[in-house]
Amino acid sequence: LAEHGLDRARMSLLPRGVDAEFFHPGKRDPAFYRRFGIDAAAFKFLYVGRVSREKNLDALLTSFLGFLDTGRRAQLVVVGDGPYLKELAGRYRRPEILFTGFLHGEDLARAYAGADLFVFPSTSDTFGNVVLEAQAAGLPAIVSDRGGPQEIVQPGGSGLVVNAEDPAALGAAMVRLFEDPALVAQMSARAVHNARRHSWELLLERLFQSPPVRGAAVRETPAPSGARMPEASQTAGWPPASALEAEMQTTIAAWHDPLS
Repeated sequence: LAEHGLDRARMSLLPRGVDAEFFHPGKRDPAFYRRFGIDAAAFKFLYVGRVSREKNLDALLTSFLGFLDTGRRAQLVVVGDGPYLKELAGRYRRPEILFTGFLHGEDLARAYAGADLFVFPSTSDTFGNVVLEAQAAGLPAIVSDRGGPQEIVQPGGSGLVVNAEDPAALGAAMVRLFEDPALVAQMSARAVHNARRHSWELLLERLFQSPPVRGAAVRETPAPSGARMPEASQTAGWPPASALEAEMQTTIAAWHDPLS
């Protein structure tokens, strides 16, 4: 954009956000999961997202079966649709595993709020907005140490970051939180706080209150057909080229700052 003449001083990074009022712990409704035949009191692990091979769902299902093999009892709920749904549902046909298919609106909000722990094993997502939605609903999250979701979770604070390609490591994290209700409660409160710091209302308020960069030159936008790199003499007053990159790094760091 700067190369096409837009003033860098008028640019600011808008991070990904969440509707922290729509996704909310208060939407926990015992009747919601009963309609799927699940005991409302059962501990529920939740996945929300596209049901496709690249989401690493086989690792999640394998980990959960290992969890059940220890004699522990819980439910795994997989919310979403995709090309892998039919095959996955056929392979893991057990009463402890529920595939709801696609949910949206209030049903999705209640699915989050009615669960106990969010597990997102994908190693390929660049962000994973569902993790932020889950945290807004009060769910600690277990995520992969590869990809963007690890930047959302405060390790040991609002969730756990593990090697999700290793079913044993993923399963151990599930067992750890299942066995420690007090830790889950602490993480739940931190998850809500973390998500609310990144509500759309707060992000937009910060965006429009961002002070302009003094000394930045305002240039006219060149004709689209003749766009070229600006001359050095024309960019003397601009912030350095790394300014937006630095702002992005600051934003990412803020995810992990419990005081901000």
